[in-house]
Amino acid sequence: MGKDADSKRTETVETFLEQELSIPNVQKLPIEPAVIPIIEKRLKEAQIALAAGAYLSGVIMCGSILEAILLGKAQQEPRLFNTSKISPRTENGKVKQFQEWTLANFIDVASDIGILKLDVKKFSHGLRDFRNYIHPYQQMISGFTPDEHTAKVCFQVLKAALASVAGDR
Repeated sequence: MGKDADSKRTETVETFLEQELSIPNVQKLPIEPAVIPIIEKRLKEAQIALAAGAYLSGVIMCGSILEAILLGKAQQEPRLFNTSKISPRTENGKVKQFQEWTLANFIDVASDIGILKLDVKKFSHGLRDFRNYIHPYQQMISGFTPDEHTAKVCFQVLKAALASVAGDR
């Protein structure tokens, strides 16, 4: 291979890496139709927050959307979510009602039943951790403030989760 081929390959790789994931068609999400416009509005809000430099707000919005789509999917297929061996349970062994589940529960169960792949599961837990900065004391304890890079990574994770739930992965 010549120098021109190497240069062209490097250029192709750089172009690929600069591309962002696209936002999947939210209309394809298997959730209650009445929630779709809310999800679309929150996606737009997250984009506006990131563009305005309101990175913490954007991260919190991404976590909110992630929780909404996983709850929506669970409500559409409760048997699937409730029969997972890792569904959260009460002290007497009964599966908890969805409103008692945490975002971590939804992420783990969605992965266990094959809705989220391992990569999206692991990155979603990172998004969840940053979303928890909605609590000022949580942020104070960590001593960390999300910046542009953090917010953009969280938005990419959200897009991957949306694609997974929509069946586009």
